Amino acid sequence: MQSGMTVLAFNVFFFFLFFLPRLFSIHDYHSLSMTATDKIVGAGAFFGAWIIFIYYTLWALVMPFVDETNPWQAYFPAFEYAIRLPFATLVFGIIGIFGVFAYASSKQKTKQTKKAK
Repeated sequence: MQSGMTVLAFNVFFFFLFFLPRLFSIHDYHSLSMTATDKIVGAGAFFGAWIIFIYYTLWALVMPFVDETNPWQAYFPAFEYAIRLPFATLVFGIIGIFGVFAYASSKQKTKQTKKAK
């Protein structure tokens, strides 16, 4: 059950990382023309995210039930890291988000004080 919750947390993390900013963006993406480079980079990011998702899902949900002597076990780290890595990513991500908000708010306060003078 714990590994299923980890996969859910991992998917929620990717939702907030990639899709939520587009919902609240001030840019009109329909009026912007995409170049070939944008499409290649976007396709690479999309398929990279799918590869990471499939790898992590196999690692967290399938490999704990596979025998330890199976050669496929060599392609995956220890199961304990399936829990630790997403947790560390979440913690550092939250710290980073709060850091960006603190930086932006301090910069905005600096602009307001300069404007007031």
